Amino acid sequence: MADPDPLAELERQVARGGLFTHTVLSELSGRLEEVEGFLFGLVDLLVKGHLVDGESLVASAARTTATGEDPVPPGPRILMRIDPDEPASVVTVDCAARFPVCRALCCGLAFALSQSEIESATLRWDLGMPYEIRHDEAGQCVHKDASTGRCGVYDGRPAPCRTYSCATDERIWIDFEGMVLNEGWMAEHLGPTRPRLASAAMIPVPTPGGQPDRQPHRRRLAESRTSSD
Repeated sequence: MADPDPLAELERQVARGGLFTHTVLSELSGRLEEVEGFLFGLVDLLVKGHLVDGESLVASAARTTATGEDPVPPGPRILMRIDPDEPASVVTVDCAARFPVCRALCCGLAFALSQSEIESATLRWDLGMPYEIRHDEAGQCVHKDASTGRCGVYDGRPAPCRTYSCATDERIWIDFEGMVLNEGWMAEHLGPTRPRLASAAMIPVPTPGGQPDRQPHRRRLAESRTSSD
């Protein structure tokens, strides 16, 4: 029996350690949400019972956020994809005919893996952005063969790769039928030196209201004060 590759074994152990760390962080996050729920429930009771003045409470909270930001910034995010029960319909695209033009640019898009895909131990995820599919230094999926463009895990490829179609993706094509690439978008969002934000995801991550709620405690306190009037 051949000796195991020490680098492969190191990566396996790092991945296992990451899974453990992310599990613990998720549990702690759930507990913090539970504590937050109790806290705001207590605030509601105190305000409605006229044991605490709502306006004074809001003013006190405002003083702690004089900069307009939360006193404690949001923690690192961990993304894990949950697929719908009904699989998405697939628009068939002749990838072989388009490859000389696009060079499989879709392999540079980011998406999160599902629990089963993570635990398959076949697909590599980004250790710095769990659990997004891993990209190499050139910004392409690590499972893509750089010379042929073929997928090295095609039979076990993630669900987004199975259902994604560039036929209606204006990020990739300005003119799909004429095979005119959207060079501007790609230059801005794809490549080795560009960050991958939600706008470069196969499955866009919506933000409620378009902007993050940076002062949820002030908003909830204001709602409590209003309901007590």
